[in-house]
Amino acid sequence: MLYNTRLGITTALLIALGTSAQAQWPSNPAQNLAVCNTTGDQAVPKVAAGGDGSTWCAWFDNRGGSYAVYAQKLDPLGNEAFAHNGLLVSANPQSTSLVDWDIDTDGAGGCVIVFTDTRAGGDLDVYAYRIDGAGNFLWGANGVPLSNNADYEANPKVALLSDGNFAVTWSRLPNSGAGAVHVQKLDPAGTPQFAGDGLQIVGPGTEKPGFSDIAAADAGGWIVGYVRDIGTFASPRHLRAQKFDSAGNALWNGGSPLAIYDAASLSIAYQPVVKSDGGSGAVFAWHSAIGNTFDCWVQRVDAAGVEAYAHNGLQVSTEANMSKFDPSVAVLPGSGDLVVAFNKRNLAQSQWASCVQRISVAGARQFTANGVELLPLNGIPKQFERCLPLGNDAIVLSCEQTNYPAQGLRVLGFRVDASGANVWTGSPVVVSSVLSQKDKIPVCIDATNMARALWDDARNDSGDMYAQNLNADGSLGPPALSASAFCFGDGTQATACPCANNGAAGRGCQNSASTGGAQLLASGSTSPDTLVLSSDGELPSVLTIFLQGNAALATPAVFGDGVRCVGGSLKRLYTKNAVAGTATAPAPGDPSVSARSAALGDTIGSGTQRWYQAYYRDPNLSFCAAPPGSSWNVSSGLRIDW
Repeated sequence: MLYNTRLGITTALLIALGTSAQAQWPSNPAQNLAVCNTTGDQAVPKVAAGGDGSTWCAWFDNRGGSYAVYAQKLDPLGNEAFAHNGLLVSANPQSTSLVDWDIDTDGAGGCVIVFTDTRAGGDLDVYAYRIDGAGNFLWGANGVPLSNNADYEANPKVALLSDGNFAVTWSRLPNSGAGAVHVQKLDPAGTPQFAGDGLQIVGPGTEKPGFSDIAAADAGGWIVGYVRDIGTFASPRHLRAQKFDSAGNALWNGGSPLAIYDAASLSIAYQPVVKSDGGSGAVFAWHSAIGNTFDCWVQRVDAAGVEAYAHNGLQVSTEANMSKFDPSVAVLPGSGDLVVAFNKRNLAQSQWASCVQRISVAGARQFTANGVELLPLNGIPKQFERCLPLGNDAIVLSCEQTNYPAQGLRVLGFRVDASGANVWTGSPVVVSSVLSQKDKIPVCIDATNMARALWDDARNDSGDMYAQNLNADGSLGPPALSASAFCFGDGTQATACPCANNGAAGRGCQNSASTGGAQLLASGSTSPDTLVLSSDGELPSVLTIFLQGNAALATPAVFGDGVRCVGGSLKRLYTKNAVAGTATAPAPGDPSVSARSAALGDTIGSGTQRWYQAYYRDPNLSFCAAPPGSSWNVSSGLRIDW
């Protein structure tokens, strides 16, 4: 048993999810979560949010002497679903150099992974795998081949579409002649929907488009952004885009690619940002240099392919004599505003700052013309700025090389509100205090509002995989549960027990097994939802029903041999049998409390409150003679803040 001072009640640690009962997300930034710390080099990490607080991690791994693909699933508390150091996805031969790849949730507790290898010859081909939450390979042990030709193909990206299908894009770069951006659509069973190597986007002449990315759009469609030509150093590396409907028909610009940016060439080997706007359009972000100064730009394109801002984009910061690099964009779900994190440097690139800007849907810069410095401009290098949406705020992560010129980065976190202020006390939050070489740092977030980061970390050897969560309140580790006793526990319940069977303080009415009565306890978290309710002090093995209300009764009511305080719209969440006098719900395999509530017609939103009690059988209440006992009783209550 653990006394949780935030709850003000004794809380049973009853939850056991995944393969371990111990919560694994560390609260100590000097520890972090070792997802893979075996021998050899682990590199190029990828991360995806499962939507329920679970996290999929994947990486390339040469523990066996050549690079293979591994994956791990973490439950909402950070417990590993598979054996430590990961599930082997593919040991097929890789090229001597690794290219980029991708992972996305499959919307059903699993993931889809796309990558390249040389199993079919010396060139790179593209393969897709779907793995469920139990580690089963739904598209076969060797995945689905998306290409099989003699050309070099690289950097596949995947998106879960609104209709449950998946779209994958990659670049084909032949030694001579024209190249193409390819797109293949896969149904949930992994069956390709387009013939051959899929749809193609080609440019004029011998152009070789590359660095494509993909975002889901409305009605099962998708949007692809890519660099126009990467064939030579002098190629016109402009940003292009196209939207497709679910059948693969090109929708923008009469079927021709839409020019997003053509004022100058993008940097060599640069991957521009392509994100869904949350509906039928997309948001693009990139950096480029006109002259010797780099700037960051954003553009919004609506469903019809119309640019919201001036052609060639909106400058994120107009500050003179400073270069800005590597924009990371969060699209805020409520307002549609963009929050952009970026790296700022002086022209000599001897001073660095981590900055953030907010841009309204109409294109107004909200944090002055220059944005806000989260980490100030000085001689300490900063890099890997990452931005995630959190309601009307944004979470920003940045790495700082505090022991410069020695190699080593710590990871810092900020929550930035609509005014540009840091919400968290003592900001920044130290996410990882270990000064080790770190690389890539992909991040994700979902409706649970828990951010997760994964990175390549050399604290032990040439590279391991470490991860860390960051809660909405700025804490690390399992999110704190905000719950308080409201019935028999805080003095608000004034109705006497019906049989003069008042229980002990903080407990429900006395029953035939306990003079103290039953007490409702809670453990786990509401974000992500790992909440577990337990009614302690019942008879050894009686039927118990867990109640949820969306209000507290102004006047508590006699209910059987107890008192009911929950009111409003009542839901019977679970029916369970007590074990040794304690009933617990949900059990492993049951829907979570929020999922069960939604199934009963009560969707629990962030920031809402719900009230809970349990009532249970008690046919032996011998001291309740006049009137006779009613054969059931009620626990104390809890109010839980979601």
